[in-house]
Amino acid sequence: MFCIVWYHILAYYLYVYPHNSLNDFIIEAAIPSLHIGVILFVLISGFYGIKPSLKGFAKLLTIIIVYFLPLQFVQLVIEGRLSHPRAIMNSLMFITNTPYWFIRTYIYLYLCTPFINAYINSSSKKQLNCLLIVLGIIAVYFGTTKGDPSLGDGKNLVNFIFLYLLGHTLKLYLPQLLKIKKVYYLIVFLFLNIGLMTSLLIFPHDTFVGNEIWELSFPYCSPFLIINATLLFVIFSGMSFYSKGINTIASSMFAVYLIHSHPIIMQVYQPKLCEWLNTPPATTFVNSIAITILIMLISVTIDKMLTPIWRIKDIVFINIQNRFEHNE
Repeated sequence: MFCIVWYHILAYYLYVYPHNSLNDFIIEAAIPSLHIGVILFVLISGFYGIKPSLKGFAKLLTIIIVYFLPLQFVQLVIEGRLSHPRAIMNSLMFITNTPYWFIRTYIYLYLCTPFINAYINSSSKKQLNCLLIVLGIIAVYFGTTKGDPSLGDGKNLVNFIFLYLLGHTLKLYLPQLLKIKKVYYLIVFLFLNIGLMTSLLIFPHDTFVGNEIWELSFPYCSPFLIINATLLFVIFSGMSFYSKGINTIASSMFAVYLIHSHPIIMQVYQPKLCEWLNTPPATTFVNSIAITILIMLISVTIDKMLTPIWRIKDIVFINIQNRFEHNE
């Protein structure tokens, strides 16, 4: 989530406001390496396995409603569209008309996981590997070659199923992967990212070579991003540590995403952030990290303040589940 928030600050604030051209040059080279947050989320989902249920799906929708609808209402008021029936209807249809493309695509994956999990549990490793290869060809090859526009950016169900299955495959082969010292994974990770940044500094985005490098390293279906995320995932895999503080903060990461990436929130603090970030590259780098942490802390605080709502939600869903079980 840190990568996602930091990426959003650099990509969506600095690029839509008057800013330092030198920052443009450097940040453009760094952005692909930060674009791995979403892939990591789906890999984690595949590694541990989504356990879909009606109660779980209802909880997911409840969290989205609590955060999205109030923010959407504020946006309609500010934009003067509160009296427009179509605008209100689109807001109420928060899944199909959501600004959160990740939520929509993740819901697709969630609804499909009963069937994906059934196939995983009934298939051999060879069959799973073959399916992984086929999905990889469709998602990565056809996605990056732009032959199919629906696959071009990786924000689609095919790519998410591929990443989900890749996460499961990493779990199957993790003992073998961990036989290799993690320092080697770290070296490869640093080599790839430093090499990519150097290449984009030499060949800017507006050149032919730079554009081709960008197309192979930026979309969520790009081989670079998937390898990058996989290396980072393996580096952290196998670590055993426990922190109550981290767990407390981690439980609010979904809220961080919903709060900070809503269009109305971006409009509110975008001008001031751009002003703070319109500095020399070294200062911009430090300031952007500080702002990222601040945004995450504010979002986590808001989520914790809503704890009574989440407790009521849990009580309601527990009662509903108990009634279903009693009727059965």
